[in-house]
Amino acid sequence: MDKMQQVLQQPLQYRCDQITHWVDECTNKDLEYALPDIIEDIFGISNRVGWGLLNIEYTLNPQEYDLLFKFLHPNGPMFRLCYKLLSDPYIKYKFQLSFLPQKIKQSIVEGTALLQAFPCRM
Repeated sequence: MDKMQQVLQQPLQYRCDQITHWVDECTNKDLEYALPDIIEDIFGISNRVGWGLLNIEYTLNPQEYDLLFKFLHPNGPMFRLCYKLLSDPYIKYKFQLSFLPQKIKQSIVEGTALLQAFPCRM
């Protein structure tokens, strides 16, 4: 089992701390391979359990809520990771259409997605 999988099985605080450290210390090449695993683990994609984001409430567990709020905040480590990788034009990811809302999937399949994004008036 690789280091990433070991970290993702640890308690929430440790996971967030370790991922934050990686974002700050690792190269884009290393982070490029880590991002899909992190995303899949957080959101429970590909038969993973996920971090239970829908079940964490401030009133029930303020420490976990604050930890996740800071971690997933637009100025937090997860978005820093995304911003860091976005700066490299050679990094690309495949994104499954099944993750999109039904209406957007239908527009893409029908070939009307661009027409809806950029409507023309004649």
